[in-house]
Amino acid sequence: MRAFFDRAGAASGLLARPAPGCRIVEGELGGLPTREFHPARLKRGRTVLYLHGGGFLMYARSLYTGFLSRMANDLQARVIVPDYRLAPEHPFPAAIDDCLHAYQALLDTGQEPGQLMIAGESAGANAALVTLQRARDAFLPMPAGAVLISGGFDFSWSSPSIGINARHDTALARADWDSSSGGTDRMSMRRTR
Repeated sequence: MRAFFDRAGAASGLLARPAPGCRIVEGELGGLPTREFHPARLKRGRTVLYLHGGGFLMYARSLYTGFLSRMANDLQARVIVPDYRLAPEHPFPAAIDDCLHAYQALLDTGQEPGQLMIAGESAGANAALVTLQRARDAFLPMPAGAVLISGGFDFSWSSPSIGINARHDTALARADWDSSSGGTDRMSMRRTR
């Protein structure tokens, strides 16, 4: 599955094409490999720590190129994506530990918390929220804000917001989450009645 998404992302010209003027740099943060998006115009010190989705199982890095390079340009911010460890090779809580480690390492480099945002989509939104909670519990400085896109927070699939927001979700189509629960969740039962 990982190889398929990497090939699909590379073959997708629109998704794989970086935004004009944005440079993509391979880097390292606290021992974790990173992919960094440096905007055409940077507001000094502005940074987004972006935690990728993929169900904690995969990182289709080429699929993020267009989106994150546009984000970097639009926010005039450096966007850093840590390559956290993935399951099943690295069971829970390895990915979450890596995300907190990346956050701490970024602060250790002198990153001003007031110029830092943490963001992610799907599993990355979950990782961002848990990283914020763990940073708070460790008395680390908190970032200026967070952006949580289509977050994977309720693994019981029972929250009313799942059905209410199904048409607006940017990461998962309704059919995806119906099938992810084996067709036994409340929404799929409602649909078949």
